[in-house]
Amino acid sequence: MYALDKLILKVLSFKLVVLLAITSGQSYQTLTNLDISSMKKTEKYYLYQFKNHMKQNRPGHIVTSFYVPKYCEQELCTYRTMENYPERTPPVRAVEHIALLLSYVKPFSPVGSSTVGRWIKNLLEQSGVDTSVFKAHSTGAANARKANQTVRIDAALKHTGWSTKSTFRKFYDKPFVDIDSFQNAVLK
Repeated sequence: MYALDKLILKVLSFKLVVLLAITSGQSYQTLTNLDISSMKKTEKYYLYQFKNHMKQNRPGHIVTSFYVPKYCEQELCTYRTMENYPERTPPVRAVEHIALLLSYVKPFSPVGSSTVGRWIKNLLEQSGVDTSVFKAHSTGAANARKANQTVRIDAALKHTGWSTKSTFRKFYDKPFVDIDSFQNAVLK
């Protein structure tokens, strides 16, 4: 799924949501709240400021921003995919649609959490992942488990907005048949 300018909008949309899901550890609601009016682009990262209440907000922890850094492999770089996506959507983007993620079919309106989940599941299936076992929400467990191999749990908690280490252990530290094949299937 590379040469981003050659991808049809549907494929580009699927790629973007999957990359956002597996690299951020954020919920679908967070992804659907990204909007182009609050987007700040630098040479090294994108930063989004949230205007809406986030699902993971709680006293003492308010999610206010979303950070997307560049990655060294262009084919897997969320930053570069995000850079290309808004450039490809202006022909279908209505003036009132400031949401980053838009439907790829008429009326090209902002998508909700269930659509994001469906897009992820669809791309997982196209990648050869057994979607009777791994669902769209499996990306959360996969990225958490993979990151846990090299990132301190404190950093993962801060990045994802989880409240305690027990959240990771209870919901995300689940055994996989073969975690490397899952990741390879997603990123190939």
